[in-house]
Amino acid sequence: MMNKGTTKNALHLATHSGWYRFEQREESWIQVDRALTYWLMTCIQVDPDNPKRVYLGTEHSGLFVTNDGGKDWIRANPNVPCLTISSLLALPGKLLAGTMPAALYLNPNGSGWQELEGVRQGASSGTFPPNPELSARTRVLTAENGSSDRLYAGIEVGGILVSDDAGRHWQPANDGLTDPDIHQILPSRKTEGLVVTACGEGIFRSTDRGATLPADATVEDVAGTIQRLNKDLSVTGIMLHLPLPAHLNATQLQYAIDPVKDVDGLHPLNAGQLFFGHATLVPATPLGIMRLLEEHRIPVAGARAVVVGRSLI
Repeated sequence: MMNKGTTKNALHLATHSGWYRFEQREESWIQVDRALTYWLMTCIQVDPDNPKRVYLGTEHSGLFVTNDGGKDWIRANPNVPCLTISSLLALPGKLLAGTMPAALYLNPNGSGWQELEGVRQGASSGTFPPNPELSARTRVLTAENGSSDRLYAGIEVGGILVSDDAGRHWQPANDGLTDPDIHQILPSRKTEGLVVTACGEGIFRSTDRGATLPADATVEDVAGTIQRLNKDLSVTGIMLHLPLPAHLNATQLQYAIDPVKDVDGLHPLNAGQLFFGHATLVPATPLGIMRLLEEHRIPVAGARAVVVGRSLI
């Protein structure tokens, strides 16, 4: 965790063997201090209102605070109600602490701790894989760049929760997320709406701030989203997940996808190119089947084929 003071750049590290402070000397970082050697640190935050105030969360001993850049550390008083702290988020005028079992506590202006209950409910179905007997934990807390209202909570293992009102209400944002083992959530500082999530077995990206379209979205709502993705240069492929709710015209929406980004190959331009044997985007399922047949050297010329569950793909 970096802080920028008036004369020095400082780097604070929280480890399982305590806290370390490094300072930049020309092109190198030099260790200048360490403390709290016997505590297992899990997370760290620098107060945005006072760069000399640093918060450290521990695995079993709650929260430690320094007001002088690390020269002296004290236990927070009052401390976080749950002493197993797994994440911290320091925002102007307030501090949030995520814990195990998964919960979220708020301390506004040092006035005391209160639980923001939506996270506990949202994480109720999660478990911690290394030990299924343990409950999920609030592994990540982060805020959208330039906003203290749009908050993200990553639950290990339970997916992502999002709040648009500074943590008072939370809702899941997991559509398309196949791995709920959340390790990090990074809202982009440069590209509006872009959020990258690192999980146990992969990296996922959302271009709409982790938002999803509700089941009652209109054709105009969905088409508008498709058009925005068509124009977004950071998006290279679009797939319309079928079947759609009955009130939506799947053909109309499929045709709205830019043929260059139509990864299912269902746009008339791509389907026509495929019919004439021209290079184009080919639906992944039949292409994968053909590849398997080739790999196992199974001839298909003259063979009889049975197609089960026939669809456009």
